[in-house]
Amino acid sequence: MSKASTIYFLFTCCTISLLSLISCNDNPSQIGEDYLPENVEFTQIDLPISDMTFTSGIAAVSNTSNQLNNAILVGQADDGTVAHSLLTLIERSDELKDIAASSIVRAELRLRTIDYRYGDTNSRRVSFDVVSMEGIFGSNAQWADTLITKIDNGVTLGTYDGDYLDSSFTYTQLDPTKTADFLNSYFSLDTVVSNGDSLIQTQTLRTIALKAGQSGGMIGAFLGTAILNVPDSLRPTLVVTLADTVIELEMGVSNWITKLPPSVEVGAGKIVLGAGAPIRTHVQFNLDTIPANAVIHSAELTFHIVPGEEKSGTTGAVKALAGYVAGDNPLGSDKYLADVSTLFSGFLIGSRPAADDASLSDTYRFRAFGFVLIRWLRSGSTEIANNGLLLALSRNRPEIESATLDRVVLYGPDAPEELRPRLRIVYSVQVKS
Repeated sequence: MSKASTIYFLFTCCTISLLSLISCNDNPSQIGEDYLPENVEFTQIDLPISDMTFTSGIAAVSNTSNQLNNAILVGQADDGTVAHSLLTLIERSDELKDIAASSIVRAELRLRTIDYRYGDTNSRRVSFDVVSMEGIFGSNAQWADTLITKIDNGVTLGTYDGDYLDSSFTYTQLDPTKTADFLNSYFSLDTVVSNGDSLIQTQTLRTIALKAGQSGGMIGAFLGTAILNVPDSLRPTLVVTLADTVIELEMGVSNWITKLPPSVEVGAGKIVLGAGAPIRTHVQFNLDTIPANAVIHSAELTFHIVPGEEKSGTTGAVKALAGYVAGDNPLGSDKYLADVSTLFSGFLIGSRPAADDASLSDTYRFRAFGFVLIRWLRSGSTEIANNGLLLALSRNRPEIESATLDRVVLYGPDAPEELRPRLRIVYSVQVKS
């Protein structure tokens, strides 16, 4: 750089600095006035609780492996929660065709444990019967009288009652005679005609249930069949030992069902979120009090936990909630209890801040609710119908909603004012002078 250009550069910098110092002496209130609309009025409101409605219920979805759920739960907790597991055997072996009980040296069901326990988490004792039941279970199977009757009327092949370690195998010894009967009757081969061709089709006639026992006080978890990046050898497996060979038949479909204790109350005005069943809550908002021309600057939705109504297993406290924003499909009636994947057009996370260095607070906050209000209030291509918000334990993490029994109850509209749900909105409107 030449001497002349250097002097010019320094002069320019000094000039800019001087102008900056002079401008700092101006009245700060005047800065930017030319860029702000005139007569803008800011308002902060808490949406009246009468403009919010809450309805909770058991969602019409299951914990089946075809929804990428990796776990099955079984056992009975002291609070009255009961869980049964369901398994379908889709493999077959010619060596086991018309097998006689005398040919079976040993038969057992092998299960891989995972690190989740509910109920008496200080215990590692779980109790269940391995039951051969008639018929199949649907991919949407939940706790229902017809299914429970099938399980209760099934044939008990064996019983497991003992402790187990995480990430280990359990082996349930099965009765050879009853196992042989199951192997000879769990499927049939039918001939069907399709486009003029005869095809052999396998039809499942009997399935396996893990029926919770009466003892233990703890619900344990095992790997199911939808195992990603895990060897097939870790799936639930029926192991049959013959005199000269060992045959392993892996289960192909898994599911689990749960009965919640009577203390869990759902319905209108109840804000309950739970896994396993699962329980979700539909929240609707009447936004008529917000001016049509309002500019939304922020909105925060806050909930408080009812003391003693947070239940969790070994995964620890429920740290976040999911909020599914309804799109064109209303979340009313049966739809809000259905699979959310076809319903929502937005997704929010309700976080739970820390109370101190050692504990979490008793609140969940959806801090980014403003963008939802903007789309509900806006007209045009970006508008979505105001069909409410579906609160749930996150299904984006299957280990939460479809593989645990965690649940939390939040204060509803009948709580003291400081504990009620609160939607705080900051907006502005341009008013006439």
